Amino acid sequence: MKKKFSLLLVFLSSVGLFAATTEASAADMLRVYNPNSGEHFYTAVTNERDHLIRTGWMNEGIGWNAPSSGDNVYRLYNANAGDHHYTLDAGERDYLISVGWEYEGIGWFSDKNQGEPLYRLYNPNAQSGAHHYTRSGYERDSLVNQGWVAEGIGWYGIDSNNSNQSQDINSRFLTLINDYRTSQGANTLTNDSLLNQAADIRSKEITNSFSHTRPDGQSFSSVLADVNFDNYSVAGENLVLFTAGGSSQEIAQRAFDLWKNSPGHNRNMLDPDYTMIGSSFRIVGNEVYGANLFAG
Repeated sequence: MKKKFSLLLVFLSSVGLFAATTEASAADMLRVYNPNSGEHFYTAVTNERDHLIRTGWMNEGIGWNAPSSGDNVYRLYNANAGDHHYTLDAGERDYLISVGWEYEGIGWFSDKNQGEPLYRLYNPNAQSGAHHYTRSGYERDSLVNQGWVAEGIGWYGIDSNNSNQSQDINSRFLTLINDYRTSQGANTLTNDSLLNQAADIRSKEITNSFSHTRPDGQSFSSVLADVNFDNYSVAGENLVLFTAGGSSQEIAQRAFDLWKNSPGHNRNMLDPDYTMIGSSFRIVGNEVYGANLFAG
């Protein structure tokens, strides 16, 4: 089996972050930011978000999706610092209450299936907004490089890659790449269900470690064995990371253009040895992680 793969593409115009809500129900968790205090706040309550926006907070979209049941995530507020805190740990909740924090109840639930981790970080130099939560391993690592302390996983949200938008982006990207190959005299690619499963695995892995090397140290191609895909002689992978925004068509077009304008990625997109493709685009907060797997 011959492996081909190209360089990684990272295009981020900003770094975003995530956290919690006040209503324990299955919902998109809304994220807002206070530019004066540096606090990110999370809520499933639209009216609460809108009130904060009217008072000067910045709307940062959706942080993650919370399940309708699971382990309790507790919400607390420090009136002196103007800071919220969120935790799965009842012991931590009780300690904070004992030192003066106000308990605001269950904010939301953590997914018992451990769909998508929300990483927790701590800024020892901050008073308000001292803790931060993000699904993005890239964002986590960026903050650690700036002096934040990684504190593991705060809780779990629902796996975002099952969303209708993610599926729509996959479909639109397939049209773009096959139209491109046709215009260049190359064969069209068949969308393979096993390769799609493998791409789903890879798009989730790269939210934690953006690399052609998998978190367990193996090459990207080892994911094909994970899904029992073995009828091929050559395989390749394209990865991309960029700031989210726009419609499904605009996101698919952005990924396509970034790969097309990168010589190594473009070679993979046009390689005549490939006959099959699997794609997965995962939106994590304000970032898009894309994985294409090619085989032939």
